[in-house]
Amino acid sequence: MRKIRISKRHDPAQRRLEPLPLDPRDRDIVRAKVQALVTLYGGSDGDPGATLGSAPRRMVLRGRDEESGRSQIYTALVSCDDERPIQPGSSRFLATLRLAGDDVTDYLSIGGHFDLWLGSTVGDGIVTRRLFV
Repeated sequence: MRKIRISKRHDPAQRRLEPLPLDPRDRDIVRAKVQALVTLYGGSDGDPGATLGSAPRRMVLRGRDEESGRSQIYTALVSCDDERPIQPGSSRFLATLRLAGDDVTDYLSIGGHFDLWLGSTVGDGIVTRRLFV
């Protein structure tokens, strides 16, 4: 994510947003957008569980590298591809996931499995395809 700074010129008409120089560590960061089949689990102890709609919702995603067996945690924006909200216990539905990381393609390859967390595991999914940003 690029940071911006507001120029400190005295005339407000001449003020503009200028991008800050990129941090050299950010060069390896990959922004990924994937489509996946997702299942939300039902809540327990009176908790209704997570719901998803067309508006993006921030969730924690744990992807697994099938070759090494390791897992990695990411913050993702998850949105349902349908107009109606999806309730826990529904059958699998298509969702779009937007996330960034230096090794996203290792942990979220096509056919790869992942878990969704909101304080606890609220669902799981399978990546069906990569979308280009």
